Amino acid sequence: MKPISQMSQIELAAYVHANLREQGIDVVLSGGSVVSLYSHTCTFSKDVDLINMAFAGRPKLRKAMELLGFKEHGRHYLHAESPHIVEFPPGRFRWEMSR
Repeated sequence: MKPISQMSQIELAAYVHANLREQGIDVVLSGGSVVSLYSHTCTFSKDVDLINMAFAGRPKLRKAMELLGFKEHGRHYLHAESPHIVEFPPGRFRWEMSR
C-alpha cells in the first residue's frame, strides 16, 4: 500500500472507503471528488466528500477515522501526512427528512 502522503485524492477516498466499510460504515463518494474522478482531474476539489449512508453515529465515525490517523476539526477530518480534507456532509435523504 502507498503511504498516505503519496496518495492522490481518489486513492485517499478509496483507502478511507475500504477501511470504513471493514468497520461497518457504508459511505459513498460525492461532490467535487466525483467530478475530479470522472473528468480525470480537469477540475480539482481539495476535499473528499463521503456521504454516510449507514447513518453511523458521529462517535463511531470519529473512532474509525482516528484509527486511520485522521483528527476531527469541526466538520472536517485532517491527516498530518495528507493535503486532502475528508468531510461527511449530510446526504440528500437526511436533508429531506429534516425539512
